[in-house]
Amino acid sequence: MSSYINSIGIANPTFKHEQKEILSFMLHDGAAIEQQKKLRAAFRASGVETRYSILPDFGTTVDTSTFIDDAPLVEERMKIYKQEALALSLRSITNCFQKTKDVKKNDITHLITVSCTGMYAPGLDIDIITQFGLPRTIARACLNFMGCNAAINALRMADAIVKSNTNATVLIVCTELCTLHYQPSTSDDSVLSNTLFSDGSAAILLSSKKQNSSFEIKQFHSALCSEGNSDMCWDITSKGFEMVLSSYVPALLNNGIQQLLQEIPFNIQASEHLALHPGGKKILDTLLKTLNKTEDDLADSYAVLKNYGNMSSPTILFVLYTMLSNTAVKTNDKISVMSFGPGLTIETMLLERC
Repeated sequence: MSSYINSIGIANPTFKHEQKEILSFMLHDGAAIEQQKKLRAAFRASGVETRYSILPDFGTTVDTSTFIDDAPLVEERMKIYKQEALALSLRSITNCFQKTKDVKKNDITHLITVSCTGMYAPGLDIDIITQFGLPRTIARACLNFMGCNAAINALRMADAIVKSNTNATVLIVCTELCTLHYQPSTSDDSVLSNTLFSDGSAAILLSSKKQNSSFEIKQFHSALCSEGNSDMCWDITSKGFEMVLSSYVPALLNNGIQQLLQEIPFNIQASEHLALHPGGKKILDTLLKTLNKTEDDLADSYAVLKNYGNMSSPTILFVLYTMLSNTAVKTNDKISVMSFGPGLTIETMLLERC
């Protein structure tokens, strides 16, 4: 029995910021004179043009910002998360249901919520059930703090649920408010993070029923490159969640994928299409060479990076959302999907267009 991705919905917050606006904000946010050159260079090389935030701050000056300027503590950031994550999630879920006529609210048997940028209890899962009107008997699971590749982990869980129960219909909701954890630092790690991360939500429906314009899930594979433990990680501090994202990540991923290609049970390079998590332009550029591909082969990944930045877990679903409406992705085409997270961990998935 197979499981199928029947529809994907996406949503972003109201505040859309140009990279030049965000750079201007950060240059006024205590950036030392000697660090301004580094900031400007990082923004030029980011491959990002626009990003979204639940905060208006990044389109203002520090003097008029409404939240970040106060250096909020983690509990203040979590208060905003609790206020904003539900509304954004409901928008992506609504968009997801609008993409399919065959799935109704009462069909949902399982809900999986994904986030690494906030948590509370009773949590986002229960709020979604209550506010969206899902069945009160729904089975719930929460994947927290797994980072950018958590969507594939959620899809693996949903795939197992559907294959064990032909009547199951699983709703996955990935919602991240990365900009809540902005840190006014000019360290190399902070500069890289501050040029890339953004806010967004994606919802996805899976079942054993094939629909037009859906993806069949064929295989999964995981790999751990433990030498990258200190190069990509999250730490919870009193001043928020602090991201470590070193400049060595592309090289570490290159080495990890070289090994992955030797052990993975499906041929990534033979797939008609690639969907790579756009964790940064340098990462995409490096993996192009490793996989012997061109920019055209990764056009959807580059486009998501350009228009949205890195939203952590929803980002790869934004890429797949783009591919669902892409006429170049034809019936029976294979799509190799890959995302990366703290550890370093590499999650891969093989899909087939129905």
